[in-house]
Amino acid sequence: MKKMLLIFVCFYLFLGQIFSQNKSIDWVLAPQFDIVDNFYGNYASVNINGRWGLIDTAGKVVITPKYEQAIHQDIVDIIHAKFNRKWGVIDKTGKTIIDFLYDDMCSFNKNGLCDVKIGEKWGAIDKTGKVVIDVKYEDKLNVSYSENFYIAKLNGKFGLIDRNQKVIIPIKYEELYSVGDSLIGELGEESEIFNEKGNLVLKIQGDISRGLTQTSFLIEKNHKHGLIDKNGKTVIPIIYEKINFSCRDFYTVKMNDKWGIIDKTGKEIIKCQYDDIGGSDDFYIKVAMNDRWGIIDKTGKEIIKCQYDDISYSNDDLYFAEIEGKWGIIDKTEKMIIPFRYEEIKGAANLYIVKVKGKFGIIDKNGKEVVKPQYDWISYGNETFTMGIEGKREIIDKTGKSVLPPNYKYISENDDYIIVENNEKQGVIDAKGNVIIPIKYQEVSYSWDSSFYVKLNGKWGEIGCNGKEIIKPMCDEAPLRRQYVFYFILVDGKRGILNYIAPKYDAVEFVTENIFKVKLNGKWGLVDRKGNVIYEPIFEDVFEWHNYCNYAYHRGFCAVKLNGKWGFIKPKIK
Repeated sequence: MKKMLLIFVCFYLFLGQIFSQNKSIDWVLAPQFDIVDNFYGNYASVNINGRWGLIDTAGKVVITPKYEQAIHQDIVDIIHAKFNRKWGVIDKTGKTIIDFLYDDMCSFNKNGLCDVKIGEKWGAIDKTGKVVIDVKYEDKLNVSYSENFYIAKLNGKFGLIDRNQKVIIPIKYEELYSVGDSLIGELGEESEIFNEKGNLVLKIQGDISRGLTQTSFLIEKNHKHGLIDKNGKTVIPIIYEKINFSCRDFYTVKMNDKWGIIDKTGKEIIKCQYDDIGGSDDFYIKVAMNDRWGIIDKTGKEIIKCQYDDISYSNDDLYFAEIEGKWGIIDKTEKMIIPFRYEEIKGAANLYIVKVKGKFGIIDKNGKEVVKPQYDWISYGNETFTMGIEGKREIIDKTGKSVLPPNYKYISENDDYIIVENNEKQGVIDAKGNVIIPIKYQEVSYSWDSSFYVKLNGKWGEIGCNGKEIIKPMCDEAPLRRQYVFYFILVDGKRGILNYIAPKYDAVEFVTENIFKVKLNGKWGLVDRKGNVIYEPIFEDVFEWHNYCNYAYHRGFCAVKLNGKWGFIKPKIK
C-alpha cells in the first residue's frame, strides 16, 4: 500500500512539474508538431503525423496539416501542395485555387505560367488553373531569353512556341538552345541561328558554337573556322584551322599549320608564319619558329630572334631565356645580362632565385651571389625569402640578413607573421624578425582575424598581432569567435561566451544575435546576450533559424521541443 502511495505521489509531482513548466511558458503555439521548418517569406511549414501545413509570422496555423507536401511561393502568395499524391495550388487560407490533378508542378514564372505534368507529358497553366499550353510535350517548357517564348519538345524534336501555342520555330530540331539573346537549332549537318523574335538569321552547313565574345558565334565548316555576329554578318571568314581569343583584344589564328594574329574586325596584324604563339603582355608577344622561341611587338616587328629553347618576360625589358637546358637573362637587344648557367631562374624583389645542380640560391641583378645554392627550395613572400634544407627552414630579408635566428625552428607563416619554436616553446615574430609574441607558449596557432591562439599551462587564450592579450589563457580549447564580438569559450568543461554568458553550460549556440540556446543536463533553455535566463533548460531542443536576423523578422518567437513535440514560444528579453 505504501509503495502504491509513493508511486502515486511521485507521478502527481511529475505532472505538477510539467504543468508548472507549461504554465510558465509564454506559448504562441503549444507543442503539437512532429517537424518544423524555417520561415520562407511569411510562412513556415509544420508537420503532424506526416502531413504538412503552414503557420504565419503571428504564430497562427493558417493551413491545417493535411498535405503530403507543401511549398510556399511568396512571390505570388500562393502555396503549391500535394494531396493524395497529386499536386495543386491553395491560397494562404487553405482554399483550393487549382485542383489536385498533377503529378508534378513547377513554380510560376514572371509571366504567370507554371509548368505542370500529367503522366509523362508537360504543359503549362496560369494562376487560375486554366490550361494555357496543352499537356502534351515531352519535357518541361523552358522559358527562352525573352520570357515570351518556350522551347518545347514533341516526338523527340525541339521547337519554339509562344503562350498561345503558336509555333514560332518549327518543332523539328535535334537540339534547340539559347546563346545570349539568340537561339541555335541543329538539324543533321545543318545549323540555324534565330534572333530574339524567332526569325531565321542564318542557315549554314556546319557547326555553330558559343562565340569567342558575347555577341558572336564560332562557325566550323569543312574543318575551317570563322566568326559571325548575331545578325549573321561575317566578322572573320571561315578560312582558319583554329581561332583563339586573347584577353588582349585580338585573335590568334591558324592557317596552313602556321599561327598569326588578327584584330576583332578580322584584319591581319601578323601573318600566319609562326609554329606557335604563346603569352603576351601589353607590348610584346611570344612566338615560336622552327622549335625556337622569340619575341615580337604588336605590329609584328621582331624584338628578339626565334633562337631560344624557351623565353619569358622578366621585368624592366629583361627576359628569361633558355639555351640547351640552361637559363639566363637577356635584354631586348639580346645582350646577355646573366649567363646561361642555371637550371631554373625566377625573379623576386629585384633579385633572382636560381637553381644549380639541384640546389637553390639567390643572385642579384648583376649576377652576384647573395645566397649560395645549397637549399632544397626557396620561396619569396612579404619581402622575405624562406629557404628549406634537410627539413629545416631559414628566413632572410632582401639584403640577406637573417630574420629567423638559427636557434628558432620554423612552424608556419602567413603574409605578415611567422610562428616559431625554441626549446619546445612557441611564439611569433614578424617579417623583420621582431618578436611579437614571446617564445614561451606550449602551442601557437593562427586565428581568423590577425590574432593568435596561445596555449600556456594547458589553457588557451588569444593575443592580438600587436602583442596585447585579448583573452588570458584560461580555456580548455581555443576560443571560437563568431559575429565578430562573441567568443565562445570552454572553461573547466563548461561552455559560455566571454563577457556575456558565464561558462556553466554543456553547450551554447546561436538562436539569434540577442538570444542563445544553452544546454544543461541534456536539456535546452534560452538566455539573452547578457546571460539572463529567459527559459530554464527544460526543452529537448530549440530550433536554430538559418539566419540570425530571422528572430526580429519572425515577430519574436522561436520553435522548441517539449515531450517529443515542437511548439512555438515568445522569449521575453529583459
